[in-house]
Amino acid sequence: MKREDFFLYHIYRTIKLMLRNPILILFSFFIFIFFSLVFHFFGIMFSNVKSKIEGILLFLMMIICLLSVASFFMTMMIGYAIDAIKKKNNLKKIFRYSSFFISNMILLIIIIFFSQSIVKLARLISDVSESFIGNYSNILGAFFVLLGFLGFISFFSFCNVFLIGENLSVLMAIKKSFAFVKKNYFSVILMLFFFLLVSNFFNQFSSFIESYLMDLIYWAVLFPISILTLVCFVYKEDDI
Repeated sequence: MKREDFFLYHIYRTIKLMLRNPILILFSFFIFIFFSLVFHFFGIMFSNVKSKIEGILLFLMMIICLLSVASFFMTMMIGYAIDAIKKKNNLKKIFRYSSFFISNMILLIIIIFFSQSIVKLARLISDVSESFIGNYSNILGAFFVLLGFLGFISFFSFCNVFLIGENLSVLMAIKKSFAFVKKNYFSVILMLFFFLLVSNFFNQFSSFIESYLMDLIYWAVLFPISILTLVCFVYKEDDI
């Protein structure tokens, strides 16, 4: 078996990529900083809400702001990482990736929509089946969520990478991601499970670690590594 078939090899390449290009971590920190500012600003706004409609509009505005921030800096991070792997990275030209900003945000909305739909459908199945199988309904709901993510959501994993790296449309990026995951299914699933386990591992210590340290671990380590590993998984023709 080739070393490229092991997802841990791509995590190793990701860490090397980050160490040689520390600006990639800054993109992640920018998301964190702007998220904090958005939550602070809208927290003040929500405290002065006088009607339900006003609250809904503010909530929608907040979601759009958060998605915009995430999409913008994710686009920069992915684009710069691809160029770094190809030895063509140039910080002065980084804003050329801004042309993918809207398309990337559309992809994020699609992924979030389907993810939330699967979770809500699983809850519905769990509630309906509770009268028939009792407490086992929770297991059935969890199984449906697992099945939905393994059999559907996981296929969206690389659409953002293909969108930016190969200058594709939203639909073509999704198609290419589906084809890529189908070809490398077990390696991709193992990689996703690994990040899920690592995330849950750190969450177990959230009550013992200061919140700012948890934020530092997430935004300086977990988030950029998880995003950039997807890039390294696709672009492996050049050694980092």
